[in-house]
Amino acid sequence: MKGPALNKNALLKEQQKLKIYRSFLPSLERKRLLLMARKNAAKQEVVGLEGEIAEHRDKVFRQLPMMADEAVVLDSMVKVEEVRIVQENIVGLWLPKLEEVRVGVVDFAMWGTPHWLEVGLGHLEAVLRLTVRLRVQKQRLSLLEEALRKTTQRVNLFEQVLIPRAEADSKRIRLFLAEGERSAVIRSKIAKAKRALVG
Repeated sequence: MKGPALNKNALLKEQQKLKIYRSFLPSLERKRLLLMARKNAAKQEVVGLEGEIAEHRDKVFRQLPMMADEAVVLDSMVKVEEVRIVQENIVGLWLPKLEEVRVGVVDFAMWGTPHWLEVGLGHLEAVLRLTVRLRVQKQRLSLLEEALRKTTQRVNLFEQVLIPRAEADSKRIRLFLAEGERSAVIRSKIAKAKRALVG
């Protein structure tokens, strides 16, 4: 790759680039730290929701083993009626945020149904709500992980490539200019000495 020109204008440009890179890096680092914190919170939320779902399933298996009876079809009795998701902006990243989940339970006759059905449907309704929340939270987590990956790449680009390159180019130009000035001083002294000899 061709380096910058070795003159004062190029030195000024490199110093300006370096100043911009150094001023931009702290805000990029803050964004990375905020995304990391949000990602960790989202991951904990996912683990928590998965735990709640597992807890409901364990309760059903322990307290209502009769729900395994295939004669009673519960899936069609509980359904998601509405899911409202809004977009939340976190440091320029738009994330889905669950605002509301409406779950409906089909009306059923109390007389001809098993006594445990109402409790079982309550668990099923809770698991359905939690499952919707879990899906949205996993989507948030995925978007946060991708944004964090890209931001970390940018931070690394500034820290490990752009800033060191601008520093090295500035140093190289300064050395070249200093060498040129020294050469000019030496030539001037030699010319002065020759004039003194001649004159």
